[in-house]
Amino acid sequence: MNDTLENASIFEIKSPPPGVSPEELLSNRGWFYMNEVFQVLDEEDTGKYKLAFKLISRLQEQGQDPFQVMGRKKFGGRVAILMERFAPWYNENLLLKTLKLDGSETFQIVLARQDCFYRLSELCKFYSDFLPYTYSILKRTADKCDNPGEEIGVFKFDTTYLVIPLRFEQWLREQILN
Repeated sequence: MNDTLENASIFEIKSPPPGVSPEELLSNRGWFYMNEVFQVLDEEDTGKYKLAFKLISRLQEQGQDPFQVMGRKKFGGRVAILMERFAPWYNENLLLKTLKLDGSETFQIVLARQDCFYRLSELCKFYSDFLPYTYSILKRTADKCDNPGEEIGVFKFDTTYLVIPLRFEQWLREQILN
């Protein structure tokens, strides 16, 4: 993608069509306002919009251009994204695949999911009866590990502890058997 693509459609910033699914939206081309895109991508309001801005800040701290990496540009007071760049970045970024828990599913179903994360606080809140450890103990255990995501399936991202379901389930089984 070159500068021609960046500048060609700059004056036509679209809104997502009503009722569009996340997959349909991500398959579009052109410029969209970032906040409107995340209203579709994060209907449950799990904080993905704020997380995207944290990831943008990290890119900037690393000296990377957010437009080159994920298609984000500021126009006046608004932030827009070029979907051709944003969609691949979004789909590859597992941290944006954090799911909100409400306790309505079984613990086994929750832990069987792939390619997503849960907040440790929500997992402990709704499934404490199935966990041999408290939220505090799991946080401390993660903090003591060199590579907590790989070792126990729990890791800290900024101020939030996230759970990698399948790895966490494996670790729990190991703990119970030992």
